[in-house]
Amino acid sequence: MKDVAESCKRDVCVVKSDVFSMLVFFAPDSAVKISEIKLYDELPELSFNIKNLNHLPKLLKDSLLKLAALEKETLPEEFFDLSEISSSRLEVLRVLRSKVLRGKVITYSGLAALAGFSPKASRFAGTCMATNPFPLYYPCHRVVRSGGFTGNYGPGKDMKIRILEREAVRFNSDGTVHPDCIIA
Repeated sequence: MKDVAESCKRDVCVVKSDVFSMLVFFAPDSAVKISEIKLYDELPELSFNIKNLNHLPKLLKDSLLKLAALEKETLPEEFFDLSEISSSRLEVLRVLRSKVLRGKVITYSGLAALAGFSPKASRFAGTCMATNPFPLYYPCHRVVRSGGFTGNYGPGKDMKIRILEREAVRFNSDGTVHPDCIIA
């Protein structure tokens, strides 16, 4: 309950799409520094200090709308509060954002290797995805288990599949990701 209480003290913008609702939390001491993004099928009934998107700088507003629409955006990292993310975790997230593009996925071990760690560091890559405070910006939904199984996703496995399908990732009849969509 503390997490909810702390969240309610921050300003938040609500951005809705046909796939999810996105809550964008801002750092308490900043009008534009994003501290966290959360995705929901249905918005929770909580009392937030809701900011109007139109009060944000144009680049930030346009980028948040593109994120929600699952479109390519060019929001600089400076808009995010990265102070709680270790340098090794941030490296994994940055590699994910720059190398695993729409329509493709990568396994946890593949992401670990791509980021310069041992492929055996798949658990570390998984922890990076599970604790990613900025889903969609650092597209943790694009990381899958070996064998093409979708694996877990904070907002739910069904949402992960819907997002991947919108990004043109193809699935086999057994629910696994088609091999052509997996970065080797």
